[in-house]
Amino acid sequence: MKKTGIIKTFVFSIIPLIFLLLVVELALRVAGFNYAADYDPIVVKNKYGMGSYESIFEFSPDTIWKLKPNSVHVMKTVSVVDGKPAQAGTYDDRINSHGFRGPEISLGKPENTVRVACLGDSSTFGFNVRAQDSYPALLEKVLNEKLENKGVSRRVEVINGGIIGYTSTQALIHYEKSVAAFDPDFVIIMIGIINEVFRQEHTDYEQIEILRANRGVDALSNVLRRFRISQLITKMIQVGKSAKKKIRANGVMKRRVPVEQFRNDINKFVELSRRDNFKLIMVVPPRKQTLFDRFPELAGYDSAIIEAANENKLVALRIDRIFDTHPEKEYLFSARDDYHPTMAGYALIANILATHIEPAVENR
Repeated sequence: MKKTGIIKTFVFSIIPLIFLLLVVELALRVAGFNYAADYDPIVVKNKYGMGSYESIFEFSPDTIWKLKPNSVHVMKTVSVVDGKPAQAGTYDDRINSHGFRGPEISLGKPENTVRVACLGDSSTFGFNVRAQDSYPALLEKVLNEKLENKGVSRRVEVINGGIIGYTSTQALIHYEKSVAAFDPDFVIIMIGIINEVFRQEHTDYEQIEILRANRGVDALSNVLRRFRISQLITKMIQVGKSAKKKIRANGVMKRRVPVEQFRNDINKFVELSRRDNFKLIMVVPPRKQTLFDRFPELAGYDSAIIEAANENKLVALRIDRIFDTHPEKEYLFSARDDYHPTMAGYALIANILATHIEPAVENR
């Protein structure tokens, strides 16, 4: 009886606490409170006025974050982008069941189909443009039109394996964990644009090792972060730690992917191309000169791509040079930053790649 009484007392005493927590949670949601700590898997601020992508990401101990299968992001576009007309409207931007941006695809490769996988960061994903305006989607369209015009019955299917914020280390694991199963005939990597040089407490490689070692704990932590009360507590803790973080930033903060690790990642892609029998295409990515002025070390990442291509008798497509010498280059880059292409820029990347790939696709 005494034990039963203790249990009843505990239950009745905790009910008001649960009710209070529910009221606070609801109030925070109604007030629009939403806080993503700087160590969360992905933070994409709505600073461009065209949409924020938080809803399509989820935690991953293997890549820190990944795209959430079957998630939907409402994409809002405006009538003019960077001085040129664009189609205005609101669109549902969907992530397919395999965690790739774009339409649904089968795991098995369809007959008489050549598969191309594009790996990279937001410039591959197609940041702030519709899925059909990303370079992988345009590449598929252009290649199929070229083959059809030549009377070639073969079809090309392009997988958009780009994920916002990804580095070479994440893209490499993403290939092994998700993309390899789709048996691509070609793999295009456009990485080393900017994410690798950002500084944090651990490199991406170190962070992934930590997450894998604490797989269960981090999975529970990721669930708790969805509650606004948990986010409020986290924000209070983070504010208290801000001074310490500034001290670390002046001393031991590390690049997400140091250039030597970047070289290792590129060389690992080369090894995988031989193991999995796909043709590897490396791209030296386009950026504005102003980005190099801010981060001169980016030249070392470009050199690593070129050197790896030369050492392994592969081609490093110098799309950076094509952008730099283009007569309308001011329309190829977003006015909002130094590296994201406009729709015209994505179309140019797709056409350059299509011209390079088409002969090999015909003979595959």
